Amino acid sequence: MLQENTFDSVSVLTARDFVRSPSWKCIFDWEDEISALLGLPLDRLTKPSKLSRLLCDPKTFNYALPLLRRILNKSDNNIAIVYLMAPENVRFLLKSNKRFIPIFIDTPTSSYNSLRRLGGVFPIYYVISHESYERLSIYNQNVRFLPFSVPEIWKQDAVPDKQLDVLQIGRKNPLLHKWMLRMASENGIEYVYQRIEDGILNYWSTKRGLIGDFRDREKYIDLLRSARVSLVSTGGIDGSRKDFDINPVTVRFFESAVNYCYMIGRYPRESKDFEYTRMSEIVIRVDEEESFRKRLIDCLDKPFDLKKEYDSVISSNATRHIALVIERDLEKCFEKPSSVTK
Repeated sequence: MLQENTFDSVSVLTARDFVRSPSWKCIFDWEDEISALLGLPLDRLTKPSKLSRLLCDPKTFNYALPLLRRILNKSDNNIAIVYLMAPENVRFLLKSNKRFIPIFIDTPTSSYNSLRRLGGVFPIYYVISHESYERLSIYNQNVRFLPFSVPEIWKQDAVPDKQLDVLQIGRKNPLLHKWMLRMASENGIEYVYQRIEDGILNYWSTKRGLIGDFRDREKYIDLLRSARVSLVSTGGIDGSRKDFDINPVTVRFFESAVNYCYMIGRYPRESKDFEYTRMSEIVIRVDEEESFRKRLIDCLDKPFDLKKEYDSVISSNATRHIALVIERDLEKCFEKPSSVTK
């Protein structure tokens, strides 16, 4: 554990004072743990101005890049680590005088030009996709790979009570959804998935109908915890996510793992992201409906019995390891000894 504040001029920046989207709640957990492990203050960003919204609008972003580079190219010795959902989120940073080490989450190929041009203004920057890292490293020597992780607050000691058969949380993979709806109608399996009701995203059960929106983080985790099987997929496969063509290991895989759900999913057969995170060891990958049906029935017919295997993968993806990666990169600038217990 941390013994003293190793990096006096480094902080972790958070947008939690003005970002309300549920998808950012995981980011806030990572921020809290990295801040605590490295002994870095957690500084709060202020709400960006309307002008920054115009500059960083996706339609005009590329045209504004020369100006944004000048604004972001700071010489200040104070450095800030900051998670950003997309390159356009640099608008959150325009009021700050710090130099930034951003961790970019959504980096489809359509963002590569922006990242390539922005990358040079940062001491280093991270992407959570190994696929993106390989492509961007051709242009930027300061890009690093930093996947999602499991903070201590997510972990559980025991396998929770399982009352729900199958859950596909958040974005739906069209193939898995189609196959599962057929299985549910033919076999009486309860399947819960997200769909739009009266313009609002809610969760729907094939047995109970509308069951709620689960925007509250605790209720959302309780729903996931109750599932025997979690259907998971990457955003770039099967057209799962519009205009998204890369396949990093998403947060849903990590959340399903820590809640000890059998995972049946779709992701590319050869994936360095899944090899690096070891998710390929515990996710049941399916290519066609027949194998999906067989593996699903196998999972539903037995209690969860892979805790040892899951715990090994969870441990190797702990946020502590991510903090170590960040610390080692910082040491190159500050030449300080490591402070995180390995």
